[in-house]
Amino acid sequence: MKPALEDIVIGPEASPSLSEGFRWEDSRRRVRVVFADMTIAASNRVMLFQEFGRLPIFYFPMEDVHMDLLVPTDHYTSSPLKGEASYWTVRVGNRVAEHAAWSYPDPLPDGPPLKGYLAFYWKKMDALYEEEERVFEHARDPYKRVDILTSSRHVRVVLGGETIAETHRPRLLIETGLPIRYYIYTVLGKIGRKAVRKPLETVEGSLRVWRPWQFKQLELFQGIAFSTPSQQHFTQEYMLLSLQSGTVHLQYRNTNANGHVVDGTFLVIEPGETWICQPKNVTFHHLTIDPAWLQRNATELFQREKSLLHFPSQILIDPSLSKALCDLAAMSLSPASRLQQEGTQLYLLAQLLLSHTQNARVLWGPGWEHPAIKRAKEYLHAHYIEEIALQDLANVTHLSPFYLARIFRQVVGMPPHAYQTQLRLSRAKTLLAQGFEVGYVANETGFFDQSHFTQQFKRHFLVTPGSYRKTARFS
Repeated sequence: MKPALEDIVIGPEASPSLSEGFRWEDSRRRVRVVFADMTIAASNRVMLFQEFGRLPIFYFPMEDVHMDLLVPTDHYTSSPLKGEASYWTVRVGNRVAEHAAWSYPDPLPDGPPLKGYLAFYWKKMDALYEEEERVFEHARDPYKRVDILTSSRHVRVVLGGETIAETHRPRLLIETGLPIRYYIYTVLGKIGRKAVRKPLETVEGSLRVWRPWQFKQLELFQGIAFSTPSQQHFTQEYMLLSLQSGTVHLQYRNTNANGHVVDGTFLVIEPGETWICQPKNVTFHHLTIDPAWLQRNATELFQREKSLLHFPSQILIDPSLSKALCDLAAMSLSPASRLQQEGTQLYLLAQLLLSHTQNARVLWGPGWEHPAIKRAKEYLHAHYIEEIALQDLANVTHLSPFYLARIFRQVVGMPPHAYQTQLRLSRAKTLLAQGFEVGYVANETGFFDQSHFTQQFKRHFLVTPGSYRKTARFS
C-alpha cells in the first residue's frame, strides 16, 4: 500500500522555510474536517506542526473533535521526535475510515507539545476546509505564501458608535508575521441605508445574507429593492437566483438580457464562470451551492455517476422553481422542522436537476408504490412526535435521502415533513376532543410551542384549537 503523504520523509523541499528541527505554532485559521457529510472536527485553535523534511500537519484540540465518532485501535507507530502515536478509526453511520487519525498521549519532552491534540489523514477524509475554502492534499507552509480566504466569521465595523458595515462572509488576508486583515465586500455593509460616502455610484436597498445551520453547504441571500453599479463577477460555486421584480442588465455566456424582470425568472450560473450584472430596484433570492455537494446529490438522484452538472439554459421562466427557492429561504428563517426544511431543499434541487440539466431522466411515475415508502410511513407513525431528520428515514428505507424525498412525494402526494405534520394534527384533534388543554396538546404532539401549533391547526382545519376543543367536547 502506498504510504500517506503525512508519513513520507520528502526532503528539504517539503519544508523550505525550515532548515532543521520543527516549528509548532497557531495556524490562525478555522479548519474543518468533513466525513460522510458530517463535520467531525472544527476549530479556531488548530495548531500547525512543521517538521524538517515533512509536509505541514494540522493538529486539532481534542475538545473540538467529535470523539464519539472515533474508535481507538491497537495500531501504533513511533517517532524519535514525537514519541508513540496511537491511531483512531472514524465511523459515521455505514462509512468507516480505518486508522484515519492519530494522537500522541505521552509525547517526548523535547518534541512539540502534542498531548491533547489529534491529526487526520487528509486522503481518508472527504474534505478539509480552511475557513470556507476547501484545501486539497495537505496543509501549506505559511512562510512561503500569502493566503486570501473566504470566511464565515462575523465581522462588524463600528465608527462613532454606529455600525457602518457587517458581514458573515469576509475575505481574510493571512500573511505570516502580520495581523489578519479583514476585507468586506461593500454590498454586505449598510451602504445605501446610511449616509456613507462612496467614490463612485452607491449601492442601494437592503441585502440579507445567512447560512442555514442545517445546510452548511448552502448560503442564502435576499435582496429587496436592490441596486448596484455594473460589476463583473466570478464564482466557484453554483448560483441559483430567483428574481421577483425590478430591472436588470445581465451578460452571461452568449446571453445579453436587459429589461424588466418577469416574476418567476430563474437564473443558473455555473462554477468557474464570469458574468456582468447591474440590478436596479431588484427584489430577489439567491442561493449558492457547493459543487461537490450538488454533484453527490445528483449521483444519488440519477442512480449513476455524474460529471460536473451543466445547465444549457441559463435564464429560465419557471415559477415553480422560483417559488421553491423562496420557500426554502423563508423556511430557513422560520420555526420549521428539520424534516420540513430538508424536504423543501431536496424538492428544489430535484426539480432543478430533473428539468434543466443535460441528459436528465424521469424517475418513477405517480402511483408506483415503492416498498420503502411503507417502512418510511411506519417510522413516521411510530416517531411522529420526535424531531426526525431525512437521514433517519433514509436509514430505515436503505435509500439515499435525495432519492427517498423524491419518491415519497410522488407516491404519497406530499413530502415527508407534511406527512409528519398531518400525523401530529390528527393526534392533536383526538387529544383536544378528550378535553386536554391546548398548551398540553401542543407539547404532546411535537410542535415548537402553542403559537406554532395554533397556526398549523387553524391553517389545516380553519378553526383554532381552543374553538375545536370546545366544539368537540360538547358536541
